[in-house]
Amino acid sequence: MMKANIHRTHRTGRGGFTLIEMLIVAALISLFSGLAVINISQQLKLNQQKAAVAECRQIATSMSFAYDDMGVFPKLCFLKFNGPNLADMLQGTPVVNNPVFEVYDNQVGNLGQRLNGQWKGGYMSFNSDRLVKMNVPVANRDYDWPADPWGNPYVAYMLYSDPTEVDPASREKFIDTAGKSPNFLAAVVSYGRNRVPGLGENPGPEEAARKNLRLYTDDPGGDPRRFVLLDEAQLNGANRAERIDMVRIAPRAGQTDDPNSPRVRQTGADDRIYEF
Repeated sequence: MMKANIHRTHRTGRGGFTLIEMLIVAALISLFSGLAVINISQQLKLNQQKAAVAECRQIATSMSFAYDDMGVFPKLCFLKFNGPNLADMLQGTPVVNNPVFEVYDNQVGNLGQRLNGQWKGGYMSFNSDRLVKMNVPVANRDYDWPADPWGNPYVAYMLYSDPTEVDPASREKFIDTAGKSPNFLAAVVSYGRNRVPGLGENPGPEEAARKNLRLYTDDPGGDPRRFVLLDEAQLNGANRAERIDMVRIAPRAGQTDDPNSPRVRQTGADDRIYEF
């Protein structure tokens, strides 16, 4: 019996990729990696913005509670203290009528007695990793101050509208008496990623001028985590209304649109503002 001839074909296999295929794969990996990095970066930015809004809200709520108890708005650095500790801290200056405590250095009568009898704080705790140093000139010392995710100190805007002011541009002013109602605006503000009031993420040549609109200045010695709070004279100078970005936007619910009464906002700005 004859055996059938069996022809075996040996398939020639390719042992690797061509150079073009490798370049295509590398390009795809690079593309997807870049998209992943962009997505992570965008998510991080969004998370920072959300955190800033949440922290503005927390500080605003704490200031509201303190105002309800004391009848005045304190500086942000004091919100974490209880009454006796805060009274002891302020003993270095006349506690009976102490301007250090109030948000804009306004005199507060019988402060020591009021702290011991009315202050219910600490009203909030601060993230120790994000505290910066704020020099308060009227106290001639530095205090731990809450900062936003970009390292900017949070600031409080307490503005009242003065109907007797002839110049519309100067009608909105920082409260100049302890306990005065901020009937125009009460807000806690983060200056955002660009670190200046108003403008978007890339402020451009206007950045230097906008730094003069902040409620504090940079440390003269160049420490990036130390700042100097504006004192009462600087806030209440002739151009104090120009220290904030007065841009007209839609009025609040229930209010009419007064062209002489702009709001503290700018469309497209990266500031984070929580009004209360």
